[in-house]
Amino acid sequence: MTAMGVTLALLLFWEHLEYIYKREFALSNAALLALDAAALALLAGAVCLLRRKGTPSLGPQGAKAARILMVAVLFGAQLALCLNNLFETGWDVAGIVSSTRDLANGGPLQHDYFSMYPNNLMSVYLYGAVSLLLKATGLWETVGFPVDIAAFSVLNCILSSATGVLLWHCARRLARSRGAADAVWLLYAVLIGLSPWLIVPYSDSLSLPFPTLMLFVSLRPFRRRWTRWALLGGIGALAYAVKPQGAVMLIAIVLGRLICDVLPAWRRRSSGKLRRWTAACVALCLTAAVCFGLIGGLAPLFGFELAPEEALGAPHFLMMGLNEETNGSYYRWDVSYSVSFPTRWERMKANIDLALHRVVWMGPGGLALHAAKKALVNFNDGTFAWKMDGGERFSVGGGPVFPTEHELLWSTALQAVWLGVLSGCLLYGFAKADRGSVTVWLCLLGVMAMVMLFECRARYLYANVPVFILAAVLGVRGVAARVRGR
Repeated sequence: MTAMGVTLALLLFWEHLEYIYKREFALSNAALLALDAAALALLAGAVCLLRRKGTPSLGPQGAKAARILMVAVLFGAQLALCLNNLFETGWDVAGIVSSTRDLANGGPLQHDYFSMYPNNLMSVYLYGAVSLLLKATGLWETVGFPVDIAAFSVLNCILSSATGVLLWHCARRLARSRGAADAVWLLYAVLIGLSPWLIVPYSDSLSLPFPTLMLFVSLRPFRRRWTRWALLGGIGALAYAVKPQGAVMLIAIVLGRLICDVLPAWRRRSSGKLRRWTAACVALCLTAAVCFGLIGGLAPLFGFELAPEEALGAPHFLMMGLNEETNGSYYRWDVSYSVSFPTRWERMKANIDLALHRVVWMGPGGLALHAAKKALVNFNDGTFAWKMDGGERFSVGGGPVFPTEHELLWSTALQAVWLGVLSGCLLYGFAKADRGSVTVWLCLLGVMAMVMLFECRARYLYANVPVFILAAVLGVRGVAARVRGR
């Protein structure tokens, strides 16, 4: 809760700082948060008035049909957004798309880049499967570009819509309220469901379902405990292979169960429960190990010859996260420095040494200022750094991606929603400390720690934003329940 409070204070009182990827909005964060409070008060008043007057109920079947219709409408809107705004971009996305086309056409594959960033190979595998399907059906030869980008966007839309459904079920189980679940889904539809990041075929969109899916599996009852943990091990391994941030939820689930279930059983010396938890731990580790092995075997299967010694590990991204030049974001000099070392061990040692040197060089005051700017880079953008990657390298193919005259209004509206979500997460700190709330909070803290310690970018939050939304709605609901109780 402290971390969220400090973050909100920075967004409200220190947004004037200059930092990289800074986005301008039509109103200040304080004004937007005041508008959020007013809108929430009006909504609460309207709900109370409707409850007093009584409203006609759709009934269980009617409400279910309405929700299905809303999901279908969202999916249709996603398709319209993506298919009418197709374009190719630069940076890492260009290499991934190029590799998927090479896979489909049987051409030579790029190896150096993926040796340095092996995590991006999973994006090539998943989007490459779509390209191979297009090739098998003959669409590749007859249509060409932009059919593959369109197909990748359709896959992103499917994953995004499915994430919204999973999030609804998670909220329904945690809040025990369909109304709260509906509010979670509506916020998700606005902030993530209609996000233009759907158009970009990259790991951010591919990693979106995993945190919510893992939370869904952890909340779902299973006859045998090891089944749940075997599933979580496999999903967690795949999530990490797509994007490391996607696996934070698995760590949160494990720690939450350890705190709420395993440690109490240990104190009570409950040998039966401890044996069952041991079996669950074995299932988790075994499944994760098998999945990691299978994923590692895909590279030679698809023709990639990787050089493991060239991989940029966690110390590199920690070092880059301490770079003042770009406020902890991508810095080409840092990459050149890391690749100048021939072995992984030498690189790791050099990265750690430089990271420590930067900490000492900045000192307590400089480190605090660096952390403040880094927090603004991460959290002060409700569009999650849309169009901040690649900049002029965005080449629009089928039409304007959010016309310039509307972009300020659009980004300001999303910023208002995002600030409301972060404020709701702060309120979630007052929630009852049960297994679900502990898991959600640990996930939020894990995500915040990752983006504050390592290389940062607002879009690195993207996959876990559904968890932020869930915490926000539950937080507001919990405070409202306490107020009514008084």
